Amino acid sequence: MILSNQINQKKAEYIDSWFLQTAAYSLAHNVVYNSSVTVCVILVCTVDNLFQEFKIQGPELITYQNLFLGRLKRFNEMNNLG
Repeated sequence: MILSNQINQKKAEYIDSWFLQTAAYSLAHNVVYNSSVTVCVILVCTVDNLFQEFKIQGPELITYQNLFLGRLKRFNEMNNLG
């Protein structure tokens, strides 16, 4: 399981970005440690001390992993790293 602590107000664009980031972390962890991360959890504490937990797993995690890999591919192509 990958945990990411965030301190911010809950906004849809932030949450989507955090899912993408934790999906990337899970891919890196799987490669470096020969693991199989299946769940990513984002813990958020808002300015008014509201605790929130967001979890991605299964097909949703795979979707975000693939979105990250697509962005990485485009980055590499734009920078002639491909």
